[in-house]
Amino acid sequence: MEQIFSKKIRAAARSEAADHKKMRMIILILNIAGSLFALNNYSVRHRYDYWFGYVQDEIQEAKFNGVFGLILLYTAVLLGMFAALGVFNDMTSKQRADIQMSLPMSAKERFCSKILALFNIHILPLLGSALFLIVAGGLKTDRFADTWYLVQHFSVMLAIALFLDAAAIFCISCVGSKAESVYTTGIIAACLTFTPMLFFMLNISEFSGVSYREEETMSIFTRLGASVFMWIPEFEAFDEKIPAAYIVPNILFSCLIILAAFFIYRKRDARTVGKPVVFPLFMEGFLFISLFSLFTIFFFTNIWGIGIVLTGIIYLVIRIVAARAKINIKAIGLWCGKYVVSMFVFLIITAASYFTGGFGYYKLTPRIPDDISNGSLSVTYYADYSGYYYHDDPDDESLISLRSEDISDPKMIYEDIIKTVIKYNDLSDRTLSGFFNYPSRYYYKSSSARIYLRLNGNSKRTQSIDYSLHFDIPRERYKELKEELGPYISKSRYFDEYSYDD
Repeated sequence: MEQIFSKKIRAAARSEAADHKKMRMIILILNIAGSLFALNNYSVRHRYDYWFGYVQDEIQEAKFNGVFGLILLYTAVLLGMFAALGVFNDMTSKQRADIQMSLPMSAKERFCSKILALFNIHILPLLGSALFLIVAGGLKTDRFADTWYLVQHFSVMLAIALFLDAAAIFCISCVGSKAESVYTTGIIAACLTFTPMLFFMLNISEFSGVSYREEETMSIFTRLGASVFMWIPEFEAFDEKIPAAYIVPNILFSCLIILAAFFIYRKRDARTVGKPVVFPLFMEGFLFISLFSLFTIFFFTNIWGIGIVLTGIIYLVIRIVAARAKINIKAIGLWCGKYVVSMFVFLIITAASYFTGGFGYYKLTPRIPDDISNGSLSVTYYADYSGYYYHDDPDDESLISLRSEDISDPKMIYEDIIKTVIKYNDLSDRTLSGFFNYPSRYYYKSSSARIYLRLNGNSKRTQSIDYSLHFDIPRERYKELKEELGPYISKSRYFDEYSYDD
């Protein structure tokens, strides 16, 4: 029985792939041409030190000397989204739906056959290009040890291709027209990729004033969506090779989206084909995520007012396009009401983050290793502070400037200083006026001064430490903090105490 089931799926997949042979040929041509150009540009050579101006004979590195081949390959990756929409066109074409649903196949069999067809059309040529380029690149340079560079490139390509395919399959399973399937796929893919990262950077890190292991934290978001592109070697976003701990969860995330799409797909029938919105819950969720992403971007810029208007226009355009039917005042009023509710939900979430210091993230302290070396900790007070600009003021002070080699127990002292400073970060400066003036913070005059704490260091067992904290503090509270830090201030070395004679 299982054998008959598999044969039926394979036969349907071959038929589906034959129906989309033009897209298959285009993707195949792009992969072949891209692979040949990439191979021609691939080389392994000694690293050149641009700072000192000489070749480092002891270090060899793999590189692409041109990007044309990569452009062709990534174009093939992006076309997979349209290939997926074409393969699943029985969700948007009544003629195609009648043919597909008249076949002696269950929804599960149809779905699996389409996934197999999409694999043959899009993923298989990409895997073939990867295998060819890895083997040919190793033979060309006679250095198979450096082909990890190529493996990393194609791991990123594969992850992005799977994610775009998954986003397209999910969206087309939720809508019934071609227009909606295209723009919802593009917007959902962008939101799933960038919104979690934006939310952390702005709502958490920005409002908390804490920056700690940014590379490690940002790399976590590469497990979601197309943000895995940050692992492309040329970007050098992270100083390490792409680990399976990031690429595998990214691929699994795409597989989970496809699995969710299957449960939606099997609920569809011919009566839903052609309807712009098959599941109203999907459209409401899609619009809220889109609005939340745009609100986040505009709120942290100085064009919040313009952003609200521009976002509202985009929102209404999508609503009008999706409506298709006759539009009346009542419908427009309902849409505007939903838009206002979405904006208030965004403001409530953002305000909660603002008044809680990034939902408590402001209390985060760094893990300081016992063997910290080349460590330095500084605490600086800016008496006249407005926005991100520091102004020269006679009351500005560099309170503490300690280096680990100058103190007997740097771990204990650093921890004690950080705990003392964090204790004074009580969010007392957070006011409604400050929140609503936050979009204009570059021009908003704060009544408080600013404390800036920074810690750097290295360890043999853990990654390097890079921690900073900044927060506003009333001047009378600053005097209390200065008294409490008194013992450490007396031990601190000030840079202006040094002279060239020393």
